Amino acid sequence: MTKNLEHRDPKLYVKEIIEYIDDLKEITFGLTFESFIQQKIRMHALKDVLRDIAEAVWAVSKNKKAKELFYYYHIPYEKLCGMRHELTHEYFSADWPSIWNTAITDLPHLQEQFKKILNEL
Repeated sequence: MTKNLEHRDPKLYVKEIIEYIDDLKEITFGLTFESFIQQKIRMHALKDVLRDIAEAVWAVSKNKKAKELFYYYHIPYEKLCGMRHELTHEYFSADWPSIWNTAITDLPHLQEQFKKILNEL
């Protein structure tokens, strides 16, 4: 079931990233951090969506043109790829304030850059 990532169109990944950022907005809508951490289902959902974003960023970064666009549009893809590792392998010591900030501030601000990348691929 393993597919070679180099053969998948990077546009598909970037489109997913944009959609996942919308999912983050939906998961966190109307919540404060304090109310969020009281809702385990939302915490798990948020973590899963962030992990999927990070996985997609990692896959896209394998494409030369996409990686150049990440540099051009100041996408911190290395940090996002690191987040993938932490959410997958270090989940037991999750830094929830940092995860929250990434979900409600960092990624929504990057959504427009991802849209520009999608248009240029």
